[in-house]
Order: sequence, then C-alpha cells, then structure tokens
Amino acid sequence: MIVFYRTAVRVVIRDGVMSDGRESCTDPCPSTVITVGVVAFNEGKSIARALKSIQLAIRQVGGAVELIVVLTGCTDQTEAEALSVLSGQPNGRLISVPLRMSKCAALNVVKAHANGRILMFFDADLVIDDNAIMAFSEAYAKDSRLTVAFGRMVPLAGTSHLWTAVGEWTAAALDAIRRLPDGSGLWLVCGSIFAVRVDAWTPFPDGIMSDDLYLGLSAQSRGLYVRYLPQAIAYGRYPQNLGDYTAQKLRNRFARIQLRMLPGQQFRHTPIWFGPFALRRLGWDTFRHLPILLIDGLLSAVALIQWIFGRRAGAFWGQVASTKLD
Repeated sequence: MIVFYRTAVRVVIRDGVMSDGRESCTDPCPSTVITVGVVAFNEGKSIARALKSIQLAIRQVGGAVELIVVLTGCTDQTEAEALSVLSGQPNGRLISVPLRMSKCAALNVVKAHANGRILMFFDADLVIDDNAIMAFSEAYAKDSRLTVAFGRMVPLAGTSHLWTAVGEWTAAALDAIRRLPDGSGLWLVCGSIFAVRVDAWTPFPDGIMSDDLYLGLSAQSRGLYVRYLPQAIAYGRYPQNLGDYTAQKLRNRFARIQLRMLPGQQFRHTPIWFGPFALRRLGWDTFRHLPILLIDGLLSAVALIQWIFGRRAGAFWGQVASTKLD
C-alpha cells in the first residue's frame, strides 16, 4: 500500500549549515527564488564533488539561491564530506535524518524546508554543468506557464568501454524520445536533474520507486506544462558491469510496473515496453536505437515475470558502486 510519509526532523544550524548539534533556528527567506535540493544515502565518495559543481553553477546565476542537502541514514563519511563543502556558505543547509528514507520521502523533506519558488533537484553522485541552473532559471523566467522542467544526463567514460558505450546508446535513445516534436516523450523525466514550480508541487507518496516517472506522468495527467532542457546537463557514469547494469535497469522496470498498478487512471498507460512506444513515435529512427530497445524489452519481460511471482524491489535504491566517479 502506498502512503504519504510524515516525519518530524529536528534541524539546527552551524555556520550557515544545518546539521545535528546545538539548537538554533533561521528566519524564513521570502526573497529566495530558487531552492536547490540534493538527497543522499552513503554518497561519501561523490557528494563533495557534486556539491562543489552545484556551488559553481549557483554563482553563475547570482540572486537568492539556497542549497538544501538532506542525508538519511548515512553510515559513511557523507555528512563530513558535505560539511567540508557547505561550511561557512550562507546559502547552504544540511539536514541529517538518522533513519534511512526513500529518495521520494527525502525529496519531500527538501520541499518542507524550502523557501524558493522554484525547486531544483540534482543527484548526489553527478557533476552539474556550470550553466545547468542558469538554463532552468532562464526557462522559468521567460515562460510563466512552465511547471516541470528537466535536463539531460551526459555519460562519462568508465572503466569498461563496452558498458560506457551502452550508456551512451541509452542516453541517445532517451534524448530522442524526450525531443519528440509532439511532446509525447516529456513524461520520461530525467530524475538526475529536474525542477518543479513550488505552487504545483504535490508530495511524493512514500513507497514509490521512481520519482521521475511519477512526476512526469502525474504532471502530464494534470495538464501541466513540461519542458525538456537538453542544455541543462549533469555528467555521470552509467553502470560499468553486467551485475550493476542489470540491478539498476531491472529496478527501473519494476518502477514502471508499479506505477501502472496504482489505483486511478493517470498511470494506467505507463509503457512497460518502450519498443512499441518508440516504434509509434520515432518511426524509422527506432532502428537506430534498436539495441537499447531490445535490451529494454528483455529486462522488462524479466521484471514482469518477477513481479507476477512476487519478487519486487522496495522504495530504497540499492547502491551501484561502478557508477561512482573516482
């Protein structure tokens, strides 16, 4: 059963950075235009690099931008690494929750503490392009109708040439679907880098495996204006071995099945197989992406069989070590 997550989080502040420690409080910041949110579980190897790239992107924008980092259940050096970047930064706040939460529940915590009118979210194991936040900011400034916007993940080379190539093929196929002129691929939101106008925010239900597909499909069903901004880029590494690739992609397929099974009509048409969807929308261009679509078909069939027999992933994402940047 899907329920909405409610939690009380004690937040205190030290040198502009929220964390566990002596109690204090901050006044609301009504002038804040943008809230950048990052949520993490045991991302000690990557979070410092990610936050430094976000800070650089914030400087390109100027104005009232705040950065909220939510850590849940971390048992490694994630908090220390985050504090090393945020310490002394007046726009940085760190919220540390002792118990692990799902990504969707942690995104809700960011919203609960945000002052911005636009919420932007970036994954903790990626590097954000210097102009990514500017691209979002300009898009919202130019069009008051814009509600949900998302960017593009660009694969970085990994240790395996084969799996790096698979990542590049995957990114190219997703880019082609999201660029469809009729907008039929805009529900396929990139969960690594996206933004939502705060007055259109609805809480993510706890138990949902995929924040990005839930966001895209629910926005589409509500008739909200969604845009793909390919110039807003996050750089990251795709899985670099068969085990990591299979684990990550099967989970994505479980997420599609889960959404399709939810009550109501808004998710009833979630594609389980991308092949037929791509063939109808991309036409002959489908064959350029055939290897990825065939892999998707195979993994989707495996996920559906496992789902039928009761083997299903939970809301907590498992760590995929080979995606982490060195």
